[in-house]
Amino acid sequence: MAAIIRTADELAESLSRRGTSLYTKIVEKYSDGRSFIICLAVGIALLIAHLVIQFDFYAVMIAKLSGNSVETTAKITSVDRYERKHMNRSKDIKRYGQHRKPEVYYDTVAVTSDGVRLKFHGESFYGNVGEEIDVRYVRDNPQNAYVAGNPHSGIPGAITAALFLLMSIVILLKAWGIYRTIRLYNGVLRRGLYLTVIQSDQFSSKMIKKKAVWTRVYIPRYTYSLPDGNVLEFEGHPQQEKPDVDAAGPRSEFRIYMVKPEDTSDGRYILTENQD
Repeated sequence: MAAIIRTADELAESLSRRGTSLYTKIVEKYSDGRSFIICLAVGIALLIAHLVIQFDFYAVMIAKLSGNSVETTAKITSVDRYERKHMNRSKDIKRYGQHRKPEVYYDTVAVTSDGVRLKFHGESFYGNVGEEIDVRYVRDNPQNAYVAGNPHSGIPGAITAALFLLMSIVILLKAWGIYRTIRLYNGVLRRGLYLTVIQSDQFSSKMIKKKAVWTRVYIPRYTYSLPDGNVLEFEGHPQQEKPDVDAAGPRSEFRIYMVKPEDTSDGRYILTENQD
């Protein structure tokens, strides 16, 4: 087990023994938490939308756990088809022409063999009058019901619900990653172990692709001088303008916090700028 590093001198000595003169694994900062809050809110909103669309399905699944659900067949007794038209806006006219295709909805009523009347509303066409469909519903509340085992059953709604669920999972995972970064960042800063570095007049540059456009960014460097004369270098955050050493001013203090100082295989670090 590696010894715990407690001072800046011990940290500098440990870094010098790693045989690396230039450190490049800088950790991005999410200190204000806005990205986390936005991702969390959007992810939860999409999850709620998914649950609303699939409410009947989940209600039946929950009822099934308590033995309060019914799985049976029902005969379609009526199918009402109607169209919902939209006002033509300028962008709709450009995309669809003067006559935009209206959305089609169906109100389908089916009755089970024991007389339970079920009603389904939406874009899905379940069949014609007289046809039988497989249904699932909550015994105590038949309003919570869905159609299963039918080739026309619930495809539009299911696709929309699945997309909402997928997007929700992706965004919530991103929120979790941001949260872990925030927790890591704050934990490292609370430890208070850092090297005071100075901004060098040296920098590097590279091309990055952002929104299908290649842009050149500049990466400043920060140095720490060791007692034996060797120098440790750390890359800063990429920026659009060429680094200007004098722009920071003499009152700025730059600090390097290693994420895991005792782990010689972990070269990640955090760079902060503090002003007196």
